[in-house]
Amino acid sequence: MKKFIKIVIIALSLCTVLAGCKDATATVSNPNELVIQIGKEKITKKDLYDRMVKDDAANTIITKAMEIIANAEIEDSEDITKKAQELFDSYKSQLETQGDFEEVLKNLGYDSVDDFMKFCVTRTKSDKLVEKYIDEKWDDIFREYLPLKARMIFIDASDIGNEAAREKANEAITKIKTGEDFAAVAAEFGSKEDLAKEQLYTRNSTSLDYNVLAYLATVQNPTLSDAIVNKNANGYYVVQTTVTNQAQLKDDFVAYLKTVSSFMDRSNGYFFTKHNFKLYDIDAYNFVKANYPSYLGTEN
Repeated sequence: MKKFIKIVIIALSLCTVLAGCKDATATVSNPNELVIQIGKEKITKKDLYDRMVKDDAANTIITKAMEIIANAEIEDSEDITKKAQELFDSYKSQLETQGDFEEVLKNLGYDSVDDFMKFCVTRTKSDKLVEKYIDEKWDDIFREYLPLKARMIFIDASDIGNEAAREKANEAITKIKTGEDFAAVAAEFGSKEDLAKEQLYTRNSTSLDYNVLAYLATVQNPTLSDAIVNKNANGYYVVQTTVTNQAQLKDDFVAYLKTVSSFMDRSNGYFFTKHNFKLYDIDAYNFVKANYPSYLGTEN
């Protein structure tokens, strides 16, 4: 796959850009020039380019553009070198299980160990690019997601009835307020063990009950809730908010954001627009428009 990508990039570099014409198809200089021959089978520059555009050119364009943008936005530093080396070492330990490391790299399309290290540096810079976007838009992103950490107890009313469940919730609250260990109280009263573990939540945490989400949206400081009836009115929650400080939340919140595909698309789209990313081949343009519309900004 890596070798295939490299060939695509070479083919793309041969294109004559048709400026300002996104409904055009890019053409190749010296289209009849021979690139590959196997026996009697010959492949010209035009054959190669047409195949690349048809198969995977748009994905390759995105990959190459991200590499250029990451290198432009993120400077080389000791931190980048360190993290790239850690990534390299991690990949190496995995690839060495498949055979000789350098031979495996060649089979994957890398020319050398140095070539693979360059990939690790670019990958590290791309990761830093997301962090840079978050730093630049931190206040807006924090207000949008309202992250915090909390732990909870759910008292199921299915067998005991709502009134008894509410009483148990209040009893649990009293024990926590008097200093009893939260985990012990959760084990005594709760029916959902995982909820008792401190976790990061945001206003988009779809796993949470609607009434709990509504409550968390009002919390500004660590606190213990009153008994909260769930949306289906068949149980009660006790919610202890443990962390609301932005600085203390940041590392875990950033890690969470990197797992949200819609957020990653938004981050990438921001930098693609900033660097005036444009596409002039209609097939590639239509693919990106359908799959990564934020990358095209407002002018394409």
